Amino acid sequence: KILHFSEKVTRNAYKVTEDDILSLREIGFSNEDIFEAVAVTSLFNYMDRMADGLGPPVEGFQEMMGRMTGE
Repeated sequence: KILHFSEKVTRNAYKVTEDDILSLREIGFSNEDIFEAVAVTSLFNYMDRMADGLGPPVEGFQEMMGRMTGE
């Protein structure tokens, strides 16, 4: 169920409803679990889009981001 929810967040986040959240709570997921699922899903989506947009090799992505941010 959480994977289907994460897919919905990825593909159509604007369609996530309170019912989606409630159905996860009903099967035992806490608010913290749901938050973590959304956070991890969002982070991976962000990193995928950055990599797609900039075209870096996966191995060098973190180093390249460090150079771009001056870290």
